Amino acid sequence: MTGIILAGGRSSRMGQDKALMNVGGVPVFKRILNVFEDIFDEILIITNKEGRFAGYGYPE
Repeated sequence: MTGIILAGGRSSRMGQDKALMNVGGVPVFKRILNVFEDIFDEILIITNKEGRFAGYGYPE
């Protein structure tokens, strides 16, 4: 089964990239990714910025 992470917002209201904000020292995106990796065989990341999550080992 495929899990899809939607991370393509502009963060206009927040003023910073919400996906990369740290909560307890861990970026929100990484927390979601950790859960998805335990559940799904394939993970798709939908984003509006090329290379945004390349450091996490997922191609864009």
